[in-house]
Amino acid sequence: MPAVATFNRKEVVEAIRAAFRDVTLGDGVPLRESDVIDDYGSLEERAAARALDFQGPWWEVPREDLKEYSSVFIFMDAQGFRYYLPRYMTEALIETNGRLGTFAWMTLEILESAQQFGHLPDFDLAQKRAILCFVEALEHLEPGIATAPCFGRDYLDVWAYWAEQVQE
Repeated sequence: MPAVATFNRKEVVEAIRAAFRDVTLGDGVPLRESDVIDDYGSLEERAAARALDFQGPWWEVPREDLKEYSSVFIFMDAQGFRYYLPRYMTEALIETNGRLGTFAWMTLEILESAQQFGHLPDFDLAQKRAILCFVEALEHLEPGIATAPCFGRDYLDVWAYWAEQVQE
């Protein structure tokens, strides 16, 4: 069961930024291209979508893009996943004023689905710790999330997975 004694939103955001600071998209599959893959698009359609995707630092990915393409992580490669995940996590922590908002729920679902389907990329230890810190922050923003009838089990599964990852 998550047990973070204190919670400081700014510190969690900074931990995520520090752990993922050097992550770039490179040749990874971006959001719009992932959406085209989901729709069985051609190579030409994928290239056109890729040309529209933001290519700068992950922390500058437009919020609107995050909202529109939240269900495409399963179609990304490992580099795309590593590039977008910290942006979703930090946006989840920035958008809230005391409770979980849309981005927090989207990010929890992204982690849970990727874990369930074995689609998580490799992360270094600092990144694993930052992800666990984010997951534990959710308990502070939504007290009782771990025991909620609808999604408590999913939260606990995600938490247990990342708690184990940082022990390796």
